[in-house]
Amino acid sequence: MSKFEQTLEKHGYTVQTVSIGLKKSIKEYKDAEKDFSALKADFEFADDEAKADLQAEIDEYFNLLQETDEGLSRKIEHYIAKKPYYDAKIQHMKDKAAGKDAGALPKKSSSVGTTGTVSTSGATTVATNSTGTTHLASGITNTPSASEPITVGTEEPKKKDNWILWGFLGLVGILVGVNVMKNRE
Repeated sequence: MSKFEQTLEKHGYTVQTVSIGLKKSIKEYKDAEKDFSALKADFEFADDEAKADLQAEIDEYFNLLQETDEGLSRKIEHYIAKKPYYDAKIQHMKDKAAGKDAGALPKKSSSVGTTGTVSTSGATTVATNSTGTTHLASGITNTPSASEPITVGTEEPKKKDNWILWGFLGLVGILVGVNVMKNRE
C-alpha cells in the first residue's frame, strides 16, 4: 500500500472523496505504477546485456514513484487541512447563487441616478443607498415589499480619454516638425 493511500485511509477518505485535481494526480500515479510493473516484467525476460540498462531504469523509476507518492501524500494532507475552508466557500457560493436566483440585487454595482429607499417587510429592513448597494438591517430574507420599489439606474460605460493624449502628442509632433523645417533654412 502506497503512502498516499495510507494517508487517505488514516483520515477516512477515499479516492472518490478528494478533489478533482487530486483524483487526476492519483490516476497518473496508478498509471505510472502499471508502467513500472511492465518494466519489471520486461526485466525478468530480458537478456543479460539489456538487464543492466533496465536495472538502472527501474531504479530511477522507483525513486520517481517514491517522490511522487510522498508529494501526493503532502497534497492530500494539505487538502484535508483546508477541507473545512473549501466547504464553507462552496456553501457561500451556493447561498449567493440561490439569492441571485430569488431576484436579489447584486452587492456591488456602480450605477448612476439611483435613489435611496428603505423598505420594511415584516422583520426585514432593506436599505438601498445612492450606489444601488442593498443593505439588510435585520431579518432573514432580502425581499423588499412590492409596494415600495427600489430604483436602480443603468450603468454608464467607461469612456476612454486617450484622445486628449493623442491630440497633445500630435500637436507636439507638428511643432517639432515646424521647428525642424525652420532650422533647415
